[in-house]
Amino acid sequence: MEGSSLGRLHAEERFETETDIENRLLDVMKTTSGMVLVACSAQNIDRVVSVYRAAKRSGRQLLVDAYAAEVLKATDTKAIPKPTEEGAHVKVYIPQAQRRFLKEKNIASLVDAYKGRASSLRRCRTRLLTA
Repeated sequence: MEGSSLGRLHAEERFETETDIENRLLDVMKTTSGMVLVACSAQNIDRVVSVYRAAKRSGRQLLVDAYAAEVLKATDTKAIPKPTEEGAHVKVYIPQAQRRFLKEKNIASLVDAYKGRASSLRRCRTRLLTA
């Protein structure tokens, strides 16, 4: 069950729309100094896009892991942000241990598309949004 829809509503109530959620995220991002952390499934594309749009509107960047980057890239939909696009406010975090593993297994090419779009945690502490 999706997290923002847990529980039952009375007849006169309604669940939040993605626009409602985006606006609530925007309010939090505008009033929070430093990093904002958001936990959601990378497979919930609508939610990732809501987080991305709120981040962009608040002057922040979205930081995703390699799996989320691949999910976004696989959508092949122009309206969905991709970490490989110029001008996208999306960066990719690949932990050092994962980088070593990919090199050892000779599969580092899996993340080559993110060169120049990757970020370390040190660089993102105060300026990036993490999802």
